Amino acid sequence: MASQEIPKSEEYIRLGEQVVVTALALDTLLIITGYEYKPLTYFLIAGLAIVYFLSAFQPPKFIPSENEPFGFSELFAWTILPKVLWIGTSVVVFGILLFYMNLGNSGYQKLLTIGCSTLLISLFLLTVLAIKGVKQLKVLLPTVYRTLLYLFGGIFILYYFSDNKLF
Repeated sequence: MASQEIPKSEEYIRLGEQVVVTALALDTLLIITGYEYKPLTYFLIAGLAIVYFLSAFQPPKFIPSENEPFGFSELFAWTILPKVLWIGTSVVVFGILLFYMNLGNSGYQKLLTIGCSTLLISLFLLTVLAIKGVKQLKVLLPTVYRTLLYLFGGIFILYYFSDNKLF
């Protein structure tokens, strides 16, 4: 495995995510105690969507050495799928923002449907690649965990708050 130094952009994105998530947790505590300030919540959720969108442009986590085989499966698993997962997560978070804003239309449903279906397909393809034997997929676990969290949140909002119930 080729070792590589963590780029500055990744450090800044991690720091940005930590700051926004911490601020959202504090904002949630304010909401629970009765001091709700919606513009702050809107700003923080939009900031989280931007951080996740910018995460798609990070360099690949794993760069193979010259003596390792590198085919389309590896390119797809190490470079393309993480970008799709981050952008899909950003779309889901933005859909959650529109849902929370309660604008009176169904725009959030479209964003959540597109984002959740993208995440489901990407996770399915990642599972197929893992079964196929693509190595070094463990570096994608933090991305997959975040993806699953927002995927389940988006599906919950789509099902529980939708006018057209599936079941």
